[in-house]
Amino acid sequence: MNLLTTAEVARRLGRTSQTVRTWIKTGLLPAQGVTGESSAVVVYLVSEADVEAFTPPARGCPVGSRMGKTIKRRETT
Repeated sequence: MNLLTTAEVARRLGRTSQTVRTWIKTGLLPAQGVTGESSAVVVYLVSEADVEAFTPPARGCPVGSRMGKTIKRRETT
């Protein structure tokens, strides 16, 4: 299995590394976290097969907790 970094995934999909990390953290894109000595995730690795099967959300589409929910604006008086 060939594993890719978030930078490599971003290049393939034409998005930023931050966007790829957001997809991973929200569960849209499966990945393995590689930890360092402090046990914090240092690098995410994504399988090439998962990248090929992934359909990125449309640009500007909210991702994460707001995904699929209508956002109501507060009325000002």
